[in-house]
Amino acid sequence: MAKRLVTCNSPSHSVNVFDVRPAAVAAFQQFQHDYDPSNNPPPDSTLPPKSLSLTVDGSDIIIVCVLNDEQCDSVIKDIVPFFGDGDDGEIDEDESLTTPSPAFEQVVSIVITATVPPSYISKLPSRINSAYKRRVASGTPGKRFEIIDSPISGGPIRSEEGSLTIMASAPPSHLNRVKPTLDILSNANTSGSLVICGEVVGQGMTVKIIHQLIAGCNLVSAAEGYTLASKMGVLNEAFKSVCSGGAARLVQARSDYIIKRCAHSYVVFFARVSRSAMITNYPPFLLPLLCSICPAKLCNDGASG
Repeated sequence: MAKRLVTCNSPSHSVNVFDVRPAAVAAFQQFQHDYDPSNNPPPDSTLPPKSLSLTVDGSDIIIVCVLNDEQCDSVIKDIVPFFGDGDDGEIDEDESLTTPSPAFEQVVSIVITATVPPSYISKLPSRINSAYKRRVASGTPGKRFEIIDSPISGGPIRSEEGSLTIMASAPPSHLNRVKPTLDILSNANTSGSLVICGEVVGQGMTVKIIHQLIAGCNLVSAAEGYTLASKMGVLNEAFKSVCSGGAARLVQARSDYIIKRCAHSYVVFFARVSRSAMITNYPPFLLPLLCSICPAKLCNDGASG
């Protein structure tokens, strides 16, 4: 995504990157230098790496791309003063949370692209505002932060070319601040799209995990089909050719790595959808079966993620 923001030919923004791996940051800085040497010096290995808070200082939009909600919390704690101080992830029902920030305060949009449980991200706006109240009460100057629920789908190739599918949800005024950036990441060609899933943070993430449930069902059935075909002596290439033109064509494009990935990636989403279904009292039929197909340990790990 960062490379796409560099190469989109938009003069209205600069791009800074933080990664826990200094080598990854250096590689990106070298990419920036190679692309535009006049505005980007080469990486200097003699300088210590910048902290996360220093990297994002002065930014209007912060895009968070991590693995899970625990890492997401860790990033936000480094960015937002007083975040997590005794809130235990719970929603503050105080109506004063909706009080608008003073006009002179800078508003910073935090775009969460990681796939995390809807129950986690739906609480983030209230937790962010609780941190804002604690900061104001302490007399500490600072900024106002907004959460944009914005999970992505498409993988590294589509990310770099700017054709991600983005499932965004947030109040309209919050989305308007980040829409030009999300457009850059999603609208390079017809493969990607920016889909506004609602005005409430958490709706985008709900769409994402249910989308992954549907994709996962396809992958699990495809893995079994390819394995069965192989065991019965059918050539993989012949089977792939049939899938590319027959009723099973939806899974053909991903057939080369289906067997390797379905159990190890999608079981996490199965578990998250199961948790969401329990919260809404919806009795899913396929989910227990899908989880039983995959290793029990992975299901248990995914349920906590």
